[in-house]
Amino acid sequence: MKRLLIVVVLLLVLATIGFVILKHTVLAKPKITPTLDHSKIRVEIINCSGVDGEGTHVQDFLRTAGFDVYEVRSGTRTIDITTIIEHIDPNLSNAKTISTVMSYIKISRPIPIFKKVVIPEIQKDIDSLLYLDVTVVLGKDCIKYLPKSKVKF
Repeated sequence: MKRLLIVVVLLLVLATIGFVILKHTVLAKPKITPTLDHSKIRVEIINCSGVDGEGTHVQDFLRTAGFDVYEVRSGTRTIDITTIIEHIDPNLSNAKTISTVMSYIKISRPIPIFKKVVIPEIQKDIDSLLYLDVTVVLGKDCIKYLPKSKVKF
């Protein structure tokens, strides 16, 4: 009986140590692809989040990451899901680059053992006559794709 109690206590101690280590591990954003020059990707932002100023906030975020943000405008209606639309490359490389920059890592709760990279939805709408490479349509969920330290100015 004493041995069983000691084993249970040791398992609880090990589980607690593992939980503390996982909880305090710093998670970094995924690496930005170094092969692409972000300044060559022309971006349009349409704010359909229903929150005034979110388009400008995302513009600042993407310009800080090196993208050429051409225009920010408001959408006519509110949508739920943030979407990145590729206009030039059929392989979606420009949209994937922006989605990597906007992605974040989600940790499972209450036990943080599973990690998942969450990216905005990507769609393709090829239009070679369009000046823009990518359109970012901000939905109500756009706040989760921005750094926590810069959520509000």
